[in-house]
Amino acid sequence: MKAFFLVLSLFLSVAFAGDRSTAYNVICKPMPFETDRANCMSIVKRYSYFDDRGLQLCVKLNFDNNKLACMQIIGDKVYESFEMDSCVNQTFDTQKVQCLQDNGTPYNPNKPTCVPREETIKELSNSLFDLRNGNLRNADARINSLLARFTNCN
Repeated sequence: MKAFFLVLSLFLSVAFAGDRSTAYNVICKPMPFETDRANCMSIVKRYSYFDDRGLQLCVKLNFDNNKLACMQIIGDKVYESFEMDSCVNQTFDTQKVQCLQDNGTPYNPNKPTCVPREETIKELSNSLFDLRNGNLRNADARINSLLARFTNCN
């Protein structure tokens, strides 16, 4: 039971990785000038979600004004891996910021999430194990659960 709560707490801490506090701590707090920190804080207050990889890209920009522009762009936007990879691979800060502007989709907290690849592999492996051991009911339940979650993906 203790292990269950430990795992649950780890998942909950990951689920809120793109919140305002994280954005403030990784972008605004390290800024040396109070005016930049205040501007950054006002940007953070406007949005409820910040893409984790987007924050990491913003942190690596060379100038605070580019970081502020980056924050305004990534706020309440979600980026696919290929979009973020494209932006990260740009050479100059201005190109990276423009790439973020041109990509991404609005964040929707109500959008159903698909099953992550690692979880899918694990569940299918467990189902196969159950099938081989004659636990048809368990295998059926796992596969039906996966199918239901895939059906709701957009």
